[in-house]
Amino acid sequence: MMELVFILSALGFLGSLGLHIAVIVGAVQVPLGLAWGLFFPAMVLGVLANTRVILQRYYDYAELPPGEFWRFITRNAPDWMRSLQLGLMFYAVFHFYFTMLVINRGAYPRIVDGVYVLERHKVVIQTLTQQEYLWHAGFVVRMLSAIVMATFFSAVVRWIARWRTIAEMQPKVSEEAAS
Repeated sequence: MMELVFILSALGFLGSLGLHIAVIVGAVQVPLGLAWGLFFPAMVLGVLANTRVILQRYYDYAELPPGEFWRFITRNAPDWMRSLQLGLMFYAVFHFYFTMLVINRGAYPRIVDGVYVLERHKVVIQTLTQQEYLWHAGFVVRMLSAIVMATFFSAVVRWIARWRTIAEMQPKVSEEAAS
Protein backbone atom coordinates (compact mmCIF):
# COMPACT_ATOMS: atom_id res chain seq x y z
CA MET A 1 0.00 0.00 0.00
CA MET A 2 2.76 2.44 0.89
CA GLU A 3 4.48 1.80 -2.44
CA LEU A 4 1.26 2.80 -4.20
CA VAL A 5 1.19 6.01 -2.15
CA PHE A 6 4.79 6.73 -3.18
CA ILE A 7 4.09 6.07 -6.86
CA LEU A 8 0.95 8.26 -6.75
CA SER A 9 2.85 11.04 -4.97
CA ALA A 10 5.83 10.87 -7.31
CA LEU A 11 3.61 10.90 -10.41
CA GLY A 12 1.55 13.76 -8.99
CA PHE A 13 4.70 15.77 -8.29
CA LEU A 14 6.27 15.05 -11.68
CA GLY A 15 3.02 15.75 -13.53
CA SER A 16 2.48 19.08 -11.81
CA LEU A 17 6.17 20.00 -12.28
CA GLY A 18 5.91 19.16 -15.99
CA LEU A 19 2.75 21.23 -16.36
CA HIS A 20 4.33 24.10 -14.44
CA ILE A 21 7.40 24.15 -16.67
CA ALA A 22 5.35 23.73 -19.85
CA VAL A 23 3.19 26.73 -18.96
CA ILE A 24 6.23 28.83 -18.03
CA VAL A 25 7.94 28.20 -21.38
CA GLY A 26 4.67 28.65 -23.25
CA ALA A 27 4.58 25.11 -24.65
CA VAL A 28 1.00 24.59 -23.50
CA GLN A 29 -2.02 26.77 -22.76
CA VAL A 30 -4.39 25.09 -20.35
CA PRO A 31 -7.96 26.41 -20.28
CA LEU A 32 -8.82 27.71 -16.82
CA GLY A 33 -11.90 25.51 -16.54
CA LEU A 34 -9.77 22.42 -17.15
CA ALA A 35 -7.08 23.66 -14.75
CA TRP A 36 -9.60 24.13 -11.95
CA GLY A 37 -11.28 20.83 -12.86
CA LEU A 38 -7.97 19.00 -12.41
CA PHE A 39 -6.84 21.03 -9.40
CA PHE A 40 -9.45 19.83 -6.89
CA PRO A 41 -9.14 16.08 -7.59
CA ALA A 42 -5.34 16.44 -7.56
CA MET A 43 -5.48 18.22 -4.22
CA VAL A 44 -7.76 15.53 -2.78
CA LEU A 45 -5.30 12.85 -3.92
CA GLY A 46 -2.36 14.85 -2.55
CA VAL A 47 -4.02 15.36 0.82
CA LEU A 48 -4.97 11.67 1.00
CA ALA A 49 -1.40 10.65 0.15
CA ASN A 50 -0.04 12.97 2.84
CA THR A 51 -2.61 11.73 5.36
CA ARG A 52 -1.72 8.09 4.69
CA VAL A 53 1.99 8.73 5.10
CA ILE A 54 1.47 10.90 8.20
CA LEU A 55 -0.67 8.22 9.85
CA GLN A 56 1.93 5.58 9.07
CA ARG A 57 4.68 7.79 10.49
CA TYR A 58 2.52 8.35 13.57
CA TYR A 59 2.37 4.60 14.16
CA ASP A 60 6.13 4.37 13.59
CA TYR A 61 6.72 6.94 16.34
CA ALA A 62 3.90 6.01 18.73
CA GLU A 63 6.28 6.05 21.71
CA LEU A 64 7.31 9.71 21.27
CA PRO A 65 6.33 12.23 23.93
CA PRO A 66 3.44 14.53 22.98
CA GLY A 67 4.48 17.37 20.69
CA GLU A 68 7.59 15.66 19.37
CA PHE A 69 5.95 13.91 16.41
CA TRP A 70 6.10 16.80 13.94
CA ARG A 71 9.82 17.21 14.51
CA PHE A 72 10.45 13.56 13.67
CA ILE A 73 8.05 13.12 10.75
CA THR A 74 10.70 13.88 8.14
CA ARG A 75 13.64 12.53 10.12
CA ASN A 76 15.91 10.44 7.88
CA ALA A 77 14.84 12.27 4.74
CA PRO A 78 17.83 13.72 2.87
CA ASP A 79 18.53 17.31 3.87
CA TRP A 80 18.20 18.50 0.29
CA MET A 81 14.68 17.03 0.09
CA ARG A 82 13.65 18.68 3.35
CA SER A 83 15.02 22.00 2.10
CA LEU A 84 13.31 21.59 -1.28
CA GLN A 85 10.04 20.75 0.47
CA LEU A 86 10.22 23.96 2.47
CA GLY A 87 11.24 25.90 -0.65
CA LEU A 88 8.29 24.52 -2.62
CA MET A 89 5.90 25.47 0.18
CA PHE A 90 7.24 29.04 0.20
CA TYR A 91 7.15 29.10 -3.62
CA ALA A 92 3.50 28.01 -3.68
CA VAL A 93 2.47 30.62 -1.12
CA PHE A 94 4.52 33.32 -2.88
CA HIS A 95 3.10 32.36 -6.27
CA PHE A 96 -0.46 32.50 -4.91
CA TYR A 97 -0.08 36.00 -3.50
CA PHE A 98 2.00 37.24 -6.43
CA THR A 99 -0.53 35.98 -8.98
CA MET A 100 -3.67 37.07 -7.21
CA LEU A 101 -2.55 40.40 -5.77
CA VAL A 102 0.18 41.70 -8.08
CA ILE A 103 -0.49 40.21 -11.51
CA ASN A 104 -4.29 39.93 -11.43
CA ARG A 105 -4.83 42.78 -8.92
CA GLY A 106 -7.27 40.70 -6.90
CA ALA A 107 -9.30 39.88 -10.01
CA TYR A 108 -9.71 36.75 -12.10
CA PRO A 109 -9.32 36.39 -15.89
CA ARG A 110 -12.63 35.41 -17.48
CA ILE A 111 -14.47 35.39 -20.77
CA VAL A 112 -17.72 37.35 -20.40
CA ASP A 113 -20.01 37.54 -23.45
CA GLY A 114 -17.08 36.66 -25.70
CA VAL A 115 -14.87 39.44 -24.26
CA TYR A 116 -11.69 38.76 -22.29
CA VAL A 117 -11.77 40.59 -18.95
CA LEU A 118 -10.25 40.75 -15.49
CA GLU A 119 -13.21 40.49 -13.16
CA ARG A 120 -13.55 40.93 -9.39
CA HIS A 121 -16.91 40.12 -7.80
CA LYS A 122 -18.76 40.53 -11.12
CA VAL A 123 -17.12 43.93 -11.68
CA VAL A 124 -14.93 44.24 -14.76
CA ILE A 125 -11.57 45.71 -13.75
CA GLN A 126 -10.01 45.68 -17.21
CA THR A 127 -10.82 44.51 -20.72
CA LEU A 128 -8.06 42.28 -22.07
CA THR A 129 -6.78 41.22 -25.45
CA GLN A 130 -6.53 37.50 -26.08
CA GLN A 131 -2.77 37.63 -25.49
CA GLU A 132 -3.22 39.44 -22.15
CA TYR A 133 -5.93 36.98 -21.14
CA LEU A 134 -3.64 34.03 -21.88
CA TRP A 135 -0.84 35.72 -19.92
CA HIS A 136 -3.08 36.20 -16.85
CA ALA A 137 -4.53 32.69 -17.21
CA GLY A 138 -1.02 31.23 -17.43
CA PHE A 139 -0.20 32.73 -14.04
CA VAL A 140 -3.33 31.16 -12.55
CA VAL A 141 -2.40 27.74 -13.97
CA ARG A 142 1.15 28.10 -12.59
CA MET A 143 -0.27 29.08 -9.21
CA LEU A 144 -2.44 25.97 -9.12
CA SER A 145 0.34 23.67 -10.29
CA ALA A 146 2.74 25.11 -7.69
CA ILE A 147 0.27 24.27 -4.91
CA VAL A 148 -0.23 20.72 -6.22
CA MET A 149 3.52 20.28 -6.71
CA ALA A 150 4.26 21.28 -3.09
CA THR A 151 1.51 19.01 -1.75
CA PHE A 152 2.66 15.89 -3.59
CA PHE A 153 6.34 16.54 -2.87
CA SER A 154 5.54 16.68 0.85
CA ALA A 155 4.17 13.14 0.64
CA VAL A 156 7.25 12.01 -1.30
CA VAL A 157 9.59 13.43 1.36
CA ARG A 158 7.68 11.75 4.18
CA TRP A 159 7.62 8.46 2.31
CA ILE A 160 11.38 8.59 1.66
CA ALA A 161 11.94 9.42 5.34
CA ARG A 162 9.87 6.40 6.36
CA TRP A 163 11.63 4.13 3.87
CA ARG A 164 15.04 5.21 5.17
CA THR A 165 13.90 4.73 8.78
CA ILE A 166 12.82 1.17 8.03
CA ALA A 167 16.10 0.51 6.21
CA GLU A 168 18.04 1.73 9.25
CA MET A 169 16.12 -0.60 11.55
CA GLN A 170 16.81 -3.67 9.41
CA PRO A 171 19.62 -5.85 10.75
CA LYS A 172 22.77 -5.29 8.77
CA VAL A 173 24.26 -8.41 7.26
CA SER A 174 28.02 -8.29 7.21
CA GLU A 175 29.99 -9.78 4.37
CA GLU A 176 31.56 -12.38 6.70
CA ALA A 177 28.18 -13.66 7.86
CA ALA A 178 26.92 -13.87 4.30
CA SER A 179 29.76 -16.16 3.16
